[in-house]
Amino acid sequence: MPMSRKDYFTVSQFGPPALITEIPPELLKPEQSPACHGVDLDDVGYLSAGSIPTGSAEVFKTYSSISDGNSASNYTWHFNRLWRLDDAAGAGECYVRYGAVNYNNFYYRQGHGAIQIPEATDLIAILPLGVKSLLVVSDTGANIIYEANDYLARFQVSPHIEELKGATSPINIDGVVYFLKGSRLFSVDEQQKTTEESLPIRGTSLSGTLTADFVNKRVIVGTSYVYDIATKTWFDYSTSGFSFTSRTVGNKGKPFCVNRILLEIEHTLTADAEITWSTKFGNREWRTQDPIQIRHDDSYIENLLTQDLIERETAIDFTVRIDSLPSGVKIRNIMISAEGLMKEAYAA
Repeated sequence: MPMSRKDYFTVSQFGPPALITEIPPELLKPEQSPACHGVDLDDVGYLSAGSIPTGSAEVFKTYSSISDGNSASNYTWHFNRLWRLDDAAGAGECYVRYGAVNYNNFYYRQGHGAIQIPEATDLIAILPLGVKSLLVVSDTGANIIYEANDYLARFQVSPHIEELKGATSPINIDGVVYFLKGSRLFSVDEQQKTTEESLPIRGTSLSGTLTADFVNKRVIVGTSYVYDIATKTWFDYSTSGFSFTSRTVGNKGKPFCVNRILLEIEHTLTADAEITWSTKFGNREWRTQDPIQIRHDDSYIENLLTQDLIERETAIDFTVRIDSLPSGVKIRNIMISAEGLMKEAYAA
């Protein structure tokens, strides 16, 4: 009976696992999953249970009841001047109004004092973009005001960006604006390049207000999903509890027999616990296996836990699912012992 890790094949290894639903599970990498929810994002290098991070809205300094000759209005403060959106007149008469630099208690016009957005009917938001620009989001798209930090108000306005038509809930993180359009997440940068960030989970319907974990550079979509900007990975919290499904391991169409699972774990338990799990061979139904027991008095910082399958099964592919993971337990690797699964044919 093999007991060394070198005698096992790695099914999954963690960082934590990235959710990818738009690639067949047999083509995923060990650190990816076709279905997982409720993982701890901060447990780098491990799979453990956790909850969705707390998000915050972007904060701008505002000044209320500033009289600008048109009305007493609320202004936001960007690049040391007042800005506000004026779409009261409707189509063709939408303006971004701005005050003179360093005046915040009252409106003092500088130059024209307004930038017309002729394509728009409604102006939705104005927020920083890049280092010295502002993004104006409207019902028909968006425009970028370049050199928004220029003290002499020598602004340049981009052509209308149609790709932002229908954009909602824009938020700036690290100079890039993220927004929802339909049920997908996009971003736009200072060079007017738009990117769909939700491509790995495109079939998933995203909704809700965007907030951010600004410290860790994460976009939080409502209370259900998180997009990690640094790693470009997605995480699901739309379902309560925890579950992790591995990629599907194949053998280039050749049958192989799985007889045992090995988990490389760490834990801080103060009482015995167990990990529940299931397996799937080919197109057969999921089968619940005997729980993997963890003794809290094990003195090792790292533990190798093995569990035989209830019944050895043969198929051309194999998937494992962790159905529950106790608090204080985290998995580094999931491995299997299998007959007929050759390393050179192993789907990695």
